[in-house]
Amino acid sequence: MATSTSASSPCPCTMTCWSRASFTQSPSCWRYPTRTGSQRARRPRISDLDEGETLLLLEDGHCLRDQALAVCARSGVREKQDFRATSIETLRQMVAAGIGVTLLPLLASRGAYGSVRGMTTLPFARPVPSRRIGRGLAQKQRAPRGNWRGLRSDRTAQRTVNISVYDRMCWPAGALEKALRDGSHRRELAAYLGPTEYALLRSLAVAGATRRAAARAAARSKPPKVYLLPGIMGSQLGTVRSNGEPPDLIWLDPGDIMQGRLAELRRGADLSIRPLGGIDYSYLPLKLRLQAAGFEVVLYDYDWREDLRIVGAALAARLRADRGRSIALLGHSMGGLLARMTLSQLAQDPVAERITRIIGLGTPHGGSIGAVQAVRATYPVVFRLAAVDSVHGAEQLSRNVFGTFPSIYQLMPADTGDLDLFDPAAWPRRGAQPHAGPLAAARVFSSQLAPADARFISIIGAGQRTATGIERRGGQFHYEISAAGDGTVAVPRATLPGARNYYLRCEHSELPRSELVAGAVIDLLRTGRTRRLPQRAIVARARHTRVSDADLRRAFKRKVDWHQLSTAERRRYFRRLNAPPAIYWPVRCEPGTELQKM
Repeated sequence: MATSTSASSPCPCTMTCWSRASFTQSPSCWRYPTRTGSQRARRPRISDLDEGETLLLLEDGHCLRDQALAVCARSGVREKQDFRATSIETLRQMVAAGIGVTLLPLLASRGAYGSVRGMTTLPFARPVPSRRIGRGLAQKQRAPRGNWRGLRSDRTAQRTVNISVYDRMCWPAGALEKALRDGSHRRELAAYLGPTEYALLRSLAVAGATRRAAARAAARSKPPKVYLLPGIMGSQLGTVRSNGEPPDLIWLDPGDIMQGRLAELRRGADLSIRPLGGIDYSYLPLKLRLQAAGFEVVLYDYDWREDLRIVGAALAARLRADRGRSIALLGHSMGGLLARMTLSQLAQDPVAERITRIIGLGTPHGGSIGAVQAVRATYPVVFRLAAVDSVHGAEQLSRNVFGTFPSIYQLMPADTGDLDLFDPAAWPRRGAQPHAGPLAAARVFSSQLAPADARFISIIGAGQRTATGIERRGGQFHYEISAAGDGTVAVPRATLPGARNYYLRCEHSELPRSELVAGAVIDLLRTGRTRRLPQRAIVARARHTRVSDADLRRAFKRKVDWHQLSTAERRRYFRRLNAPPAIYWPVRCEPGTELQKM
C-alpha cells in the first residue's frame, strides 16, 4: 500500500486479472507517503482501514480498481472522486504528492519503485490479498514519438492515456485562485504546491478578495488593466485532450521531462502544442498582490518558443480588442521585450495611446549571455533538465530542441566587442552549433523594438553571480562571471537608456515573486514613481572569475536519480532551475558536485 497521510491502512482484496497463458498469484501491498508518525509497527490487516481515508485508484476498466473498491468499501475508505489515475506510475506520483493512499501489486513496488523517497510500502499480514495474473505476453511495445537526429521521445504505443498529477493540476484560468480563496482542494493543493507556498498563496488570495473592492473604491481614477507577460519558459505548454480530460502538459511536467518528452517541444515537431497558462509558482504571487491593490490583471500566456514578432502581433490584436481601458504592460525577462515589440507593432494605432506604463522586470534589453549558453549546451538550466532526462543529454537538447526556438536567438547580445555572435563562423567548431536561419533573422531584432519614452520603467536585479562577459579562446567560449547581474541578465544589459531604472539585490526568477518588487510595481502603476527602490545601480563588490564551456560540462556531468528524490526535493529542484551554479563562485566546487548542491 502507498499513502500520503500520517495514518494509513491496508486495503485487502482478491484480484482476478488475467492476460494469457497460465496464471500465478501476485500479492498486494499498501503504499503511503512517509511522514513522522506514519510508520506502522506491524503489517496491516483489513480491520486497520481508517474510515474516511482517501483512496486513490485507477480509472474505470482496470481490474485492480474494481476489486480494490469491492473490499475497501466495507471499511469506510472513500475513493478520491476527482482524481483517478491512468497508470500505476501516476498512482505513485499522486501518493508521493500527499493526496492519498493506494494499493499496488507487490511486483510494482520492487526495484527502483520500491525505494521512492516520500513513500512507504507495507506488505499485508496473512491472509495476503492477491490477484491472478498471466505469465504470457507482458512486454510493452514502444514506438518513438519523434526521431530527430538521435533525439527521441519514447511513448507506449498500446496503452490508455497516462494523465499525470501535473496534467490534473493544469486548471482553467482563475480556477486555482478561486480554490485558494474558498479553501477547496486544500489537501491536494498543499501537497502539489508545498505547505509553505500554499499558505502564502492562500493568504494573498483571501486578502485580495477582501481588499480589492475597497482599493478600487478608494482610487481617484480607474486603474489601468495590467497585462502580466511571463518570460521565456514562463508559460506552460502542452496539448488539449478531448472528452473533457485534463490537458497533456509537457512543460512543466517533471515526469514527462524524465521520459524524454522535451523532444516534442522542438519547433514544428507537434503543431498542436499550445500555451496552457502561466507558471503559477513564478507569477501568481505578483498577480494576487496586484489584484489586492485594486488592479485587474491578465496573466497573458504565450508560446515562448516562437518568434517574438509573431507573438507581438497576436498580443497587439488582443489589445486592440480590449477597448475603452487604459493598459499597462508588465513583462518579466523576455516578457519585457514582448511588450516593446508589441508597442512597435502598434505604432500609429490609437490603442498605443492607451498604454500608460511599460514595466520590465529583469528584462534583457541588451540581450543575455545565457541565451548563447542555451544554444551552446552550457547553460545551467539545460544541464539541470538534461540531468533528469533519461533519454537525452544536454547537447542533444540544445542542438535539437532549444536551438530551434527563434526566441532564443532574439535574446542574444549584439554588443560583445569583436565577437559577432550572429556570425556562425564566430562560434567554436566543436560542440553544439546555432541554427543558421534563426541566427541570421535575429540580427536585426533589437532594432525593431520600440525605443524607451516616458512610459518605460525597468526594475533590475543585482548581486547574483552572473555571466557578464564572453570571449572565444582556445576553441571554446569563456565567460566572465561577476555579481553585476541577477544570475541571468547582467545589470548593464537590463538597463534601458531613456527609461527610469530601479535596482535591488534579487535573483532573476525571484523578481516577480518578491513582495518588495510588487510594492514598487504598484507605486509605479499608480504614479509612475516609487521610493521603495533606489535609482542608482547597486555595485556588488565580489571577485570576478572565468569559466569555460569545458568547466561547465565537467561541473554538470552527473545524472539525477529522480526516483530517489522526495516530493519536497523535486519541487526545490525545478524551482531552482535558473539559480546560478556553484561553479560561478570564485571558489569552485569539485567537478560533478553541482547537482548534489542543487
